[in-house]
Amino acid sequence: MNAPYLIPAPPVLISVLSYITLSAHLILMNLTLGGSLLVSIYLFKRKEKHLAIAEAMARRLPFMMAFAVVFGAAPMIFVQALYPSLFFRSAVFMSGWFLIIPAAVFASFSLLFFLSARWDALERWRAYLYLCVSAMLGSVLFSFCRLFAVMENLGEKKLVGYDIGGSYFIDPAFLDMIPRFLHSFFASVAVAGLWVAIWGIMKLNREPEQGRWQYRSGATWFSSATIMAIGTGVWRLADIPGDSMMTVLGRDLFSTSLFAALLLSSVCALTFALLGMNSIKPSFFLKIAAVLTIFEIAGMVVLRDILRQAELSGLYDLGAQRAHFQWAAFLIFVLCCTVSLFFCVDLVKKTRSGRKNS
Repeated sequence: MNAPYLIPAPPVLISVLSYITLSAHLILMNLTLGGSLLVSIYLFKRKEKHLAIAEAMARRLPFMMAFAVVFGAAPMIFVQALYPSLFFRSAVFMSGWFLIIPAAVFASFSLLFFLSARWDALERWRAYLYLCVSAMLGSVLFSFCRLFAVMENLGEKKLVGYDIGGSYFIDPAFLDMIPRFLHSFFASVAVAGLWVAIWGIMKLNREPEQGRWQYRSGATWFSSATIMAIGTGVWRLADIPGDSMMTVLGRDLFSTSLFAALLLSSVCALTFALLGMNSIKPSFFLKIAAVLTIFEIAGMVVLRDILRQAELSGLYDLGAQRAHFQWAAFLIFVLCCTVSLFFCVDLVKKTRSGRKNS
């Protein structure tokens, strides 16, 4: 499998573009998944303050998911370009389970728009339907975690292989995707909680009581979910094979420095959120927590790619692949990306102008 493949552009260029688009996708997808879960929880509580923020979030979630899908297509294509044999073989191993991804994305996308448009008419069903959206988006996250867990462990014969009859199997003891999923899930709740908190401090001048409750509620969710994300992240790190784990524990200076910076930033973000939650002037603390969280997401994208290459060492060497720059494909990508960004910005502008006129 380590025989060279022809990649349509230099691996460095594809990797950098993947980092940028995947970081944007993860931020938006975390807001959508975690946001739909928080909306459901707020709706179940049914208090006036909970209902006010739940409705405001519900109006924005369809747009969040639309942008998440736009930014999610590119990194998927980049992964297929960098690891063609591994990606498609892993998709085959997953078989029909791989179809959960497009089906759940379409169903949750449609349901978010339906819930936003029929908010008043649905009444008590809203909480259960948003819980369904969270479950469907969670299944998408789990499927991707399983896909990449299989892809990065294809070299382990005890985990994935072919039986005598020629059919494939995945060992039931193969649990590498569990810490991945839990870490990503709690991270999405943390990001959504931070969204609620930042939104709360923006309301302090207009609606001081609602804003004060909101930033404290959001900061509480962010802090609790961040602690869980750190715990499951440690579990994920411990689950990495020792030889690959040493990449971030001293073998490679850049990887070790990045890992240390991410660990420090997560602790600092948690600290600033706790300080902001109990402060009469929370804006500074929560904004710093938001900046650190964005850095963590982008840094984790890079670190995950480094660990992936380390785990695939000996099976698939990315540096050994041949690259032939395809200008036509690159220009089409730039054109599609520009058009997509234009429509995203235009949609935001029209939504804001319509909200002001109503």
